[in-house]
Amino acid sequence: MAIVLVLTESATLLRTPSRIRHDIMSKTVSRQYSPRRRQRHFPRRPRLSKIKLLNKTTVCLIIHSNEGIGMKVVKIAELAKEPQKSPLFTGPVTMQTIVGTELSKHFMIRQVNFARGVRNKFHSHSIEQVLIVTEGRGIVATEKEEKVVVPGDVVFVAAGEKHWHGAAEGATFSHIYIMSPDQNTTQLEP
Repeated sequence: MAIVLVLTESATLLRTPSRIRHDIMSKTVSRQYSPRRRQRHFPRRPRLSKIKLLNKTTVCLIIHSNEGIGMKVVKIAELAKEPQKSPLFTGPVTMQTIVGTELSKHFMIRQVNFARGVRNKFHSHSIEQVLIVTEGRGIVATEKEEKVVVPGDVVFVAAGEKHWHGAAEGATFSHIYIMSPDQNTTQLEP
């Protein structure tokens, strides 16, 4: 089991992808389930504490294993930006691997950096995706709507949802994505 904590400029503390989804929908979940039933659906409710943000963006991964608890703190500014050449993107994009398969078999966490006005094409994922906006101004869109997003915003994309995301016109954009390494991405736009 792994717990991911992401701190952004607004000092927002986030949790595991399933907990992030629960947090995003907490108002409706709280109304739909009684506390007893909610406890059965979410038995491992982690405790949160207030954390003072010391720098722009830091990711802290706590890994639970049979050998005990390990922790790795990653400073995104210190990670190499690897250029990505993929037909999924409309222009230059770099990625920074925060958590890869060498650290976790359950999570794949990367920061994606879009150049000015660059976006990805319509696509879908076989599992849910969580995006955490870290820099710039971007757009997330489905076939039905477009939303402007800024640092501190968290986006939940349902499995199979046809969507795209990228930099707004004239702006650069970066987001962290949290997914499973077992997911499949299907490009739906030429």
